[in-house]
Amino acid sequence: MKRVFILFLFLLSTLSGIADAAEITSKEQLNHFSRTVGVSQGSIDEDIVKRELPESSIVYYSDNYMGYVAVAAGKIDAYIYDRQQMALTIESGFQGVRLLDEPMDEKVKIAVGISSISKIPDLEDKINTFITEIRADGTLDDMYQRWVLEQSEEMTEIELPSSP
Repeated sequence: MKRVFILFLFLLSTLSGIADAAEITSKEQLNHFSRTVGVSQGSIDEDIVKRELPESSIVYYSDNYMGYVAVAAGKIDAYIYDRQQMALTIESGFQGVRLLDEPMDEKVKIAVGISSISKIPDLEDKINTFITEIRADGTLDDMYQRWVLEQSEEMTEIELPSSP
């Protein structure tokens, strides 16, 4: 089973005291000139908001925590980020926010930065092949479950290569 990261809306909870924010039940309601949506500076989230919520205003934050705080304080209507990470933040005790059930339509891909001075022939193809293989055999899902969702530091046994 292929796991995809889906960006979700991080919305103001009904506890915040802003009356009309409690009425938001869909991303369609955020697509209005009166709505303000936060994103992390330099992230793909800006493009997603421009495409899916073109009528809303965008506010930029240097880190996700400040975006969460802005939502909880009622300064913005929503913050766009990875659903799993937001759920973990809420589970750890962050109050004043809730998750919208409806996802953004964007799927985030795995990114790997490769040095332009690398001396390994076909490095990009080798990395892409490796990612495809660990997706297919379930290793990537297992890693995501263990390290991101469960926040475990457990490391599985890795067999040393016979000829590295």
